[in-house]
Amino acid sequence: MNWEAIGSVGEIVGAFAVVVSIIYLAGQVRNQTKEARLTATRDLARDYRELIRSIAKDPELYEIYQRAVHNYNDLQEPERMRIHLYVFSPVYGVLEQQHLHLIQGNIDPEFLESVRNRIAETARLPGIREWWERNRDIYGEDFRAYVDSTYKIYQRTNTQADAE
Repeated sequence: MNWEAIGSVGEIVGAFAVVVSIIYLAGQVRNQTKEARLTATRDLARDYRELIRSIAKDPELYEIYQRAVHNYNDLQEPERMRIHLYVFSPVYGVLEQQHLHLIQGNIDPEFLESVRNRIAETARLPGIREWWERNRDIYGEDFRAYVDSTYKIYQRTNTQADAE
């Protein structure tokens, strides 16, 4: 065997090693992306749960919350501001973050149904709808459209259920 043949075999082996390395790296990147999505999903869900838990732990805030979800506009201004700052705005801020991560592909798409369900759940509460109408402009355009469409779906479903 001459040196040219040995060099050719070496190049073939080297090329094969490069292809195997690229395939391995692609698998590692895919696994890392999957793990990052799971972590983001878990973190966003935890943030939402912790926020809701903090409302339940504060009796005074919880009492204001109960009145606010039924009629936000009837609250006195200090109560309206408190519920806005400590409850509604942070809850919708977390939901907006979840929505943003979803459209950027950073969290599992299955989580989308969960986010939509949370927004739809708030749509049934007249006080939150009143708050949304007053404050919707503080959120991004995509998120506003998403919430508005979810509210409309909820209203259509509710109207159909009432008609039946």
